[in-house]
Amino acid sequence: MNSSAEQNSGGVNFTPPLLITESQEQFASLCRELEHEIQPKGVIEQTFVRGIACIIWDILRFRRYKTTILNSSRLAALRGILEQLVPHQEYEVHQRVVDDLTRGWFENNNVKTKVAKLLRKFQMDEAAIEAEAFRLCSEDLERLDRMLTLAEVRRESASLPTIANISGRACDKPPTGFLKATRCRASSRCASDLTDRGERPASCGEPAQCAQ
Repeated sequence: MNSSAEQNSGGVNFTPPLLITESQEQFASLCRELEHEIQPKGVIEQTFVRGIACIIWDILRFRRYKTTILNSSRLAALRGILEQLVPHQEYEVHQRVVDDLTRGWFENNNVKTKVAKLLRKFQMDEAAIEAEAFRLCSEDLERLDRMLTLAEVRRESASLPTIANISGRACDKPPTGFLKATRCRASSRCASDLTDRGERPASCGEPAQCAQ
């Protein structure tokens, strides 16, 4: 596999769904790890594995966005807190003082010490800024959590049938890593389906029968 924008998967051109800030090499490494563990045969299985890689990448991206959103809300959070703590003066003067303290917190250690002292005066610390940042972006974080949950469901839905089929074909090899974890979930789901139909589920020593 190469790190170019278009990668070849069993004769099919595959364009990684990457943003301009994301690493093609990291995505390629994820694909290589999945292919090493799952060992897909043929273009159909390779396409399914690439689809799983895309879903996993989405999950990693959503988790990264949660942290980014929180960090980017810190300035507005600190400003809102300081507007309440800074003694009120003439409006323009008050706003200028708040602006200077807010930006100084991120740029100047002396100002940061001054702001920390003001926070302590009201029994607060830097955690108050983080809590306010969380409050400000809680709706965005909740929306991201929903997207993350849906992506994880998609990962399971895509992984279980694909890996169950591949693991059934290669049951003579002890599974490891992602393949082992997914085969266990596939076996459990298969056993549950058999039980629901009133049939006897395969034992743990019969992964191939369960995966079929």
